[in-house]
Amino acid sequence: MKKLLLCLGMAFPMLILSAQDAALSKTSRFSFNLSVEAGYSGVKSEVTGGSTTMFGHDENSTIEEVRPGYAVGMSGSYQLGRHWDLELGLNYGAWRAHGKGEFTLYDLTGLAVQYSREHHIVRQDLLRIPLQMRFYFGRPERRTRLFISFGGQAAYITGQHNFSHSIYGILGQDPNESFYSFSGDLAAEYYGIQRWQWSLLGGIGIQMDRVSLSIQRTWALGNTYEGEYTLLRYYPDFCGEHGQDNVFCGYSVNQFLQNSLRFAYRLF
Repeated sequence: MKKLLLCLGMAFPMLILSAQDAALSKTSRFSFNLSVEAGYSGVKSEVTGGSTTMFGHDENSTIEEVRPGYAVGMSGSYQLGRHWDLELGLNYGAWRAHGKGEFTLYDLTGLAVQYSREHHIVRQDLLRIPLQMRFYFGRPERRTRLFISFGGQAAYITGQHNFSHSIYGILGQDPNESFYSFSGDLAAEYYGIQRWQWSLLGGIGIQMDRVSLSIQRTWALGNTYEGEYTLLRYYPDFCGEHGQDNVFCGYSVNQFLQNSLRFAYRLF
């Protein structure tokens, strides 16, 4: 009797493992995917202020807005078990952010005597290497399964480009309007620019046979003024008219936050 119980005890975990292998054998543990990703990057915020003197008062505001972005790439997955996948990817794309600043100076009569309006769009070109885990709900044999994903990614900034439109005016004079664009010198040692950026990555999605559709979000890791690595949002500093002299604000070179919809197709 003891030998029978011992044999059954040894056979039980083997049956479980063989059942898992049978479920995994329906599809290869390895898979290769092509993906397209589109969404919005940057943050939304608004800061207003002003001051009053004996000669009048001024008002100013700085507004940050999101802009559309995209990425295309490929990834490879390895099935760790009935519910877990490990995915390593490589993708390249362009992400944008928009900022605008307004300043108005009023005299004692409330007449605007000086003003400025600036609009800046920043495009950031990124090569990203995401590594993430996926947890699938439901049985492996189901054609449609929900999943959650989490992990991190390394991003290499290949370029950052500023496009600006500025208007300056003084009472009694014609306004000065300018359009310009420039690319930041990402090799400038003076600003301590870091080409490699790091971020956390998470999302939720659905797998339907070979097709997956997911919503993803990144939380950027960047280097602050104090030199500490911390979670941060992207606060643009566009340097205003200094851009015409290719003076680049290094502390604004942080990976943009990204909220995106990702479509992937499994080739095999």
